[in-house]
Amino acid sequence: MPKTVSGLDLVKFLKKKGFELYSRKCSHVKLISIERNTKTIIPMHKEIALGTINSILKQAKLSEKEINEILG
Repeated sequence: MPKTVSGLDLVKFLKKKGFELYSRKCSHVKLISIERNTKTIIPMHKEIALGTINSILKQAKLSEKEINEILG
């Protein structure tokens, strides 16, 4: 069974990868990375669906290795 990931876990992980907080509105956080030239929006839920996580990580332009770090 895959590991469950919360919105907070995902934000912390992406900040380690160079993303910065861009804005926050209600239960969603926008992160931006100048280095990767991308933005992504993360729902701040206790548990995020695996498909949503995969979509967020693809938008963040992360490699397979980096994706496996959080889903491992």
